[in-house]
Amino acid sequence: MNADANDARKRLILCTVGISLEEKCKEPRVVNINLNDYGKIFGNQGILTNKRAEAVLQLNGTEVSELLEKLYNSYKDVWINLPNGKQKKEASPAELASLSGRLNASGEAEKEDVVVLLCSNTAKGVFCGLFVKFFIEKMEWAKCGLRAKFFDGKLEIVSSTESAPRGNSVSPYSDNANEQAVWDLLLCGGLVMVAGLALVDTRQFEERGLANLVSCMSMLIKSAKEKGMMVEVNATGGFKPQSIYATIIGSLFEVDVYYLHEDSQENLKLPPLPIDHDAMSWAEYIWII
Repeated sequence: MNADANDARKRLILCTVGISLEEKCKEPRVVNINLNDYGKIFGNQGILTNKRAEAVLQLNGTEVSELLEKLYNSYKDVWINLPNGKQKKEASPAELASLSGRLNASGEAEKEDVVVLLCSNTAKGVFCGLFVKFFIEKMEWAKCGLRAKFFDGKLEIVSSTESAPRGNSVSPYSDNANEQAVWDLLLCGGLVMVAGLALVDTRQFEERGLANLVSCMSMLIKSAKEKGMMVEVNATGGFKPQSIYATIIGSLFEVDVYYLHEDSQENLKLPPLPIDHDAMSWAEYIWII
């Protein structure tokens, strides 16, 4: 992907997503929702298959959309009415608490932020990712318009919102589905469900999930840097192994990595790890590794 002058104004933020929303839904300030109910809505409380994941990401039916709207209205009141950052952080999912600091505190109005969220292929994981995406879009913090899935090297756009006008920018990779999907995500942002990131199956998590996370992040960072975009990683959300691997990828590609600790009010910029490699070769040969 060739660099464009306009892309230098864009910032890609890759953010891992967990299920901290589940605990926060018990807060007295927000609507009380049991995330186990969403497993029933999605028709599967455990790991989502490729086919089932696509149906979920397309938000088939109105029930999920209505519940997302209900949660958004509750959290919108939290962000508007609570007087200080500490109270907002305590009431909010970790991903929103951290991203708000990066997206709102930069003061760089000329920058165009594109957020790509990375969640697991479980009913709870997908719903939490959908909510963070929904909130970012509704609050107009950044572009986060697409819904996609990453299954063993294949990135596929499943659906989009009205705020994600795909096709407005001509891609030189229209004959390559993977490259086209990457192009669309860098343009519009969105949620990517990563196969294998479900701790329900520890073997799949170890052998497939973390490898998929590394591959997906590497693909997006490599392409974004080739386009001349600024890139940073937010490793706050998700299980600890996700955060660790996200931090390593950020260091290997020499991009800033941020993390919001539960006892901190501000994002921590993690110092780069003393490791090095050929980033282009890493992205090219990740499937062999």
